Amino acid sequence: MKRIDFDSQVEKVRKSPSFLKSLVFDYLEHTSGGEYMDYGKYLGRITKLCEQLQDENDEAKTLKTLLLGIDLYLTDNYNEASACLLSLLKKCDDLDDLNIQGLCRFFYGKNLLAMGDQELALAEFIIAEEFLKYSDPVPTYYELLMCNLGQVSTGFGQYDDALDYFEKGLSDSYYNERKNGRFELYCGLSTLFRLQNNWGESRRFLDEALISSATPTQRSRALHDLGITLLELGSLDDALSCVKMSHNIRAKSKQQDAISSKILIGKIYLALKDYTMAISILKETLSITVLFKSSLNEKEIQICLDRAYSAIKKNNYLEITAEEQEKIKSN
Repeated sequence: MKRIDFDSQVEKVRKSPSFLKSLVFDYLEHTSGGEYMDYGKYLGRITKLCEQLQDENDEAKTLKTLLLGIDLYLTDNYNEASACLLSLLKKCDDLDDLNIQGLCRFFYGKNLLAMGDQELALAEFIIAEEFLKYSDPVPTYYELLMCNLGQVSTGFGQYDDALDYFEKGLSDSYYNERKNGRFELYCGLSTLFRLQNNWGESRRFLDEALISSATPTQRSRALHDLGITLLELGSLDDALSCVKMSHNIRAKSKQQDAISSKILIGKIYLALKDYTMAISILKETLSITVLFKSSLNEKEIQICLDRAYSAIKKNNYLEITAEEQEKIKSN
């Protein structure tokens, strides 16, 4: 997607407030491709513009609330985001702009997903579809919506419905020659086939996701998932290469994602029967996990360590047994 000059856009709004909504939609369309951090510095300026105009423009107040809710969600402040977006949803009947209603319901659904309420999230996404289906200012969000509907349906085991949603999103993406939503759709399809043990199709869609990745975050995710698939397919060296590349990217950003990659690297070394290396990596990762108080990761690492120690013990026993048998034969 062509990058836009937000500095000139902001100045345009200062001269003519009627362009405010267009600026907000441009911002959201660009961040839909995972470029939130790249454009994060503009969010405060746009929100401030909304505050300056809200006394004379009700729409500016609505847009400010929407941006605040989205920012709270993207920064993992889920309770605050829920309260903010819900306050806007209660006024939805009074909103003339269907795009604002659709975006509000989309992000409220995403926030519900993050809080673990899949059923309510699914309900919000279904409603949001009616608003975003024909959206011109923020077209990518329709594809992202189809992806989320597919992911939730996958979680419920409704694989046929999930496939329909993913394919509908891809069809819309190619018809309109847009790429931002394709990455998420390919990842969703890969997960869908992986859960059905169709590893060949899972890999095919991950290869497509890797090609369509537009940001370091997307690339690291595709490489990580590709590593999982290659591990299952028995391509251990390729799996290790992919996950190491993913970890190098993740180590510079989210610690939790980096921990997940390190655990996977440990598992691959286990599969390679390099137990010494596996133990070294897993113990190092365990010390980091304890600092972040991640009990699920700790449990997963401990299981892997137990497997490694058991394998070493078994190998030592077999070596000793083999030596004893040789001694018996020689006598």
